[in-house]
Amino acid sequence: MSSKRKNIILINYTGRHGGGPLHAYELTKALLEQGIPVAAVLSKDIENVKAWKRLPLEKLILIPTYTSAASFLKNHLQFILYKKYRIRKALQSYAVTAVCCPMCTFWTDPVNRLFPHAKKIVFCHDPQLHSGESYAIAVKLLGVNKAYRHADEILVHTKKFVNEVETRYHKTGHVHYLPLGRHSYYRRVSGKRTAVTYDPEKTNYVFFGRISPYKGLDLLADAYQKVCRRCGDVTLTIAGAGDFSPYRAKYKQLERVTVINRWLADEEVESIFQGEHLIAVLPYADATQSGVLMVAMDYGVPVIATDTGGLGEQLEDGVTGLLTDASDSSQLARQMLRLKNDRELYQTICRNIEKKLPDMEWGGAAELVAKLAGVPAYLRNR
Repeated sequence: MSSKRKNIILINYTGRHGGGPLHAYELTKALLEQGIPVAAVLSKDIENVKAWKRLPLEKLILIPTYTSAASFLKNHLQFILYKKYRIRKALQSYAVTAVCCPMCTFWTDPVNRLFPHAKKIVFCHDPQLHSGESYAIAVKLLGVNKAYRHADEILVHTKKFVNEVETRYHKTGHVHYLPLGRHSYYRRVSGKRTAVTYDPEKTNYVFFGRISPYKGLDLLADAYQKVCRRCGDVTLTIAGAGDFSPYRAKYKQLERVTVINRWLADEEVESIFQGEHLIAVLPYADATQSGVLMVAMDYGVPVIATDTGGLGEQLEDGVTGLLTDASDSSQLARQMLRLKNDRELYQTICRNIEKKLPDMEWGGAAELVAKLAGVPAYLRNR
């Protein structure tokens, strides 16, 4: 009977916001485009749920996760005790040959263990927790790392972390480097709205993404202040949800700063990366890789990023952007002024990004995942 069931890859992603929904969607879309049957288990609160419902999935299973601490405790307990078994029942007419986890959450390992004979392919986005993050205790208590320990194959987006992940989880030979793909999802969103309008007569610097201690907003404030001392035809936009209170006093002293301190809807994101003389700044204190960088590049926006973690692998200094020291606001200011004043360099970087984008499609990622999942070559791209 089991031999008559259709073989599928199950996408297991139960996060809600940020880069995870984007990464999971793009990978799933690429697998489907290669003719591979896919089902998905997602949080019912995932922000791009409408896009998922339009994909030709074998099955889409939406589970309650959380919107508050109280709902997290309630839903997590119910899920562990009995609700997770509904997933297995919903997929009983299929043969789940592999479970692919584009990013780990509190529910990843419990879902994976529902399919003991399936190959487990898990993406490890942050081999090292970011500085200042408060979720380290929750990660340890709720066993998020179990998904890596129980995985058959682990994928990382940064070459420098391959050996570290192999050693930590005892996976020698089973950790694979896979560069992060372009994020073109926001181009396809309907009903777009404008969150910010830039001054076409000025150079417009922008920081986009979740506000967190490791994102380097103090460094950016100091650097922008130095830039403003040299010229007045600049603006800075800070756009993202998170606790901005530690930085508010410092930014209030600066001129021509716009702060959009809230979660931006998918329909608004494109407007952040469309404007004249736009430069994205990633002043991170530490990082493994950046989805924001990929979104900026997808819109052809030059990026200045600190040379930390894997950012130097994503961005080629002087070719597709500029790198700077993660602790030196004066150097960051010099790079901001350099890209502002050297229009030839700006245009060259824009052209180089355009040339690089075709190499950043998700087809290669889908091909590797399908290979690791054991999908026969003749079934791919059929």
